[in-house]
Amino acid sequence: MFRKGVSALIINKKNEFLLVNLESFEDKYFSVPGGGVEQEETLEDAVYREIYEELSIEKKSLQFVGQSNIPIRFKFKAIKMIRDGKNYEGSERYFFGFRFVGTNNEIQPKKGEVRFCKWIPFVQLKDYLLIDEQLKDTQEKIKEIFNDKLPIVSMSDLQAEWKKEEQSFFAGWDFSHLKNRRFEDKLPWDYFVIAKEILVSKKSLLDIATGGGENLSKLVPLPEETWAMEGYEPNVSVAKQKLAPLGVKVVYADETQTFPFSDGQFDIVLNRHGGLNLSEIYRVLQPCGQFLSQQVSGNDLADLAAFFGSKGQYPNNLLEIIKDKATKVGFKIKRAEEWTGSVKFLDVGAVVYFLKSVPWVVKGFSVDTHMDYLMKLQNKLDQGEELKFSIRRFLLWAQK
Repeated sequence: MFRKGVSALIINKKNEFLLVNLESFEDKYFSVPGGGVEQEETLEDAVYREIYEELSIEKKSLQFVGQSNIPIRFKFKAIKMIRDGKNYEGSERYFFGFRFVGTNNEIQPKKGEVRFCKWIPFVQLKDYLLIDEQLKDTQEKIKEIFNDKLPIVSMSDLQAEWKKEEQSFFAGWDFSHLKNRRFEDKLPWDYFVIAKEILVSKKSLLDIATGGGENLSKLVPLPEETWAMEGYEPNVSVAKQKLAPLGVKVVYADETQTFPFSDGQFDIVLNRHGGLNLSEIYRVLQPCGQFLSQQVSGNDLADLAAFFGSKGQYPNNLLEIIKDKATKVGFKIKRAEEWTGSVKFLDVGAVVYFLKSVPWVVKGFSVDTHMDYLMKLQNKLDQGEELKFSIRRFLLWAQK
């Protein structure tokens, strides 16, 4: 059973949204005002009561804009709620929209429940609504309720936000900045599960193109002799910091060139999304040694690249071509599989951050040089279209 609840989308004259930081949240987590519906209470009565209880805002200071009759439903993660003698496994929230016509000194967060509240521009909601699908759900309801009634954001504000995303820090292979803003379909295989199975009882491992060591660190415990290669110099220090405590030796080396290792030095070679130098991989493997790689296909995000008038830079990185090369080097193929799915971005700023982080998708990308394309993406969003593109991966598992 799901308990009925209400959520209030409240905007001010600047078209900013009112968010609350509850005492039960960490400082970085926010939500819109709202709560559960009591017995014998209507949804409308509940939303006005919750706003008053949390923020002391009276009904006379709220101009009703609209409501959504389709609730957002979610399950509780840890425990079920018992209320009024009933067990609830989750909540279904009904959203209401209001324009705040009072003054800010009327807003008084309730002590013991609301730590503080903030007015936040639409483009910055991504920095505050960080829980699960909270951002996506809230944005959808804002667009549904306010529709053409609200000029949510000016184009100059959007462009400034895109420039900010372009300058955001990126290191290793860490896309946590895009959490809840970029959603990828799930692969039919689990690279890490396969890698762990292969690593059982092995004594030596080489991880190619380790990035910041984020992926290798997921495979602990690691073999006694484990090395990691990284060809992008800024990542090397990040990888050393993360992997040194695990006993991993990190070396700065280009995976497309000769490896700085002896013939037959490793039981296992792993490569997740790095360049493939199959002859060198074969050389450093012991007899019967195994190689596992998950690769981004050469036609990955071809539709996104084409939208920006570009082409992928690695058109030959396709399973059939790589499998043929591996066989010619001497490998026996144990498993070869390819997959096509999709990735969805919730805002154009997320696309900007992604393209700056993976510069091979759109060559020479920058906000200034590709502003027209970014504006077209924003128009798609404004018209209710999704920013969804095709992603392609392949898995290759081979033995010497």
